[in-house]
Amino acid sequence: MSDVLGDLGTVSRARQLLHLMRVRGLRRTLRAVVQGYVFSYRRWYIFYRPIQRDPPAPGADFEYRLATPADLESLAVFEPNRTRREFREWLENGALIFTAFQDGRPVAFQCFAHQVPTGPPLSSLSLGPGQLWTVDVQTLPEFRRHHVAQSLRSFRDRLLGPRGIREFVSSVQDDNLPALSYAYGGPTRLVERVERLGWLRVLGYRRIDRETDALARLERRLQEAGLLRKQSA
Repeated sequence: MSDVLGDLGTVSRARQLLHLMRVRGLRRTLRAVVQGYVFSYRRWYIFYRPIQRDPPAPGADFEYRLATPADLESLAVFEPNRTRREFREWLENGALIFTAFQDGRPVAFQCFAHQVPTGPPLSSLSLGPGQLWTVDVQTLPEFRRHHVAQSLRSFRDRLLGPRGIREFVSSVQDDNLPALSYAYGGPTRLVERVERLGWLRVLGYRRIDRETDALARLERRLQEAGLLRKQSA
């Protein structure tokens, strides 16, 4: 049995590597392998974003609903960034995939899970009552700046609020400045608090550092990058 499980693990890792090569290219894939098995020092910001208390009605230009296994083929429009296999695994594990459709075609999705990702350092976190983990959010390029993501958030929060959900938790690597600015909320702050995780790996040695109040640090970083106005004294 252990040999079979080992073989399955090898196949899974091989599929992950092939997916990385298709999406990121050979150079970035090799870097990911080195970081995963030889040496890595990376940092993540963890965002805690509250649910909208009184979300507006979603726009009427799109259809909004939770995706089901019947939508897997149509969700192929998001490949190669996300594959149908990933969508299937999310649904099988109980994830919520809020999706916007236009004429039956998915144009945006927002996926949330009831648990944090496996593997360090994110596995050192835990979700409390009323929290969901943000797995991924995407909008097709041709539909960006059409307010579809904003309307999908309204639909999502109108559905989740009565279910007792109060907060969304997400992670962004500290070198991804556009994503950090988006998660922060752009010109206005949309997060209640921010943490910072550091992950050091040298062969078999591992260490996780956690800074529980990193909002001021993040704001300084965004200001230095010109992505946040300096606060007036």
